[in-house]
Amino acid sequence: MRSTPSTLGVSTGEHQVSLKKSGFRLWDRRVTISSGHIKIDAALEREAK
Repeated sequence: MRSTPSTLGVSTGEHQVSLKKSGFRLWDRRVTISSGHIKIDAALEREAK
């Protein structure tokens, strides 16, 4: 488990990025890393009550 913002070292290629927090909908994306740095902005949405 990590907090945000966060910096991770990953290899090039395709990766699945998932963020989960209690009371919020799952945020899930597939990203392709070629080289260098990328920034991922994830806006979590509250779950319906």
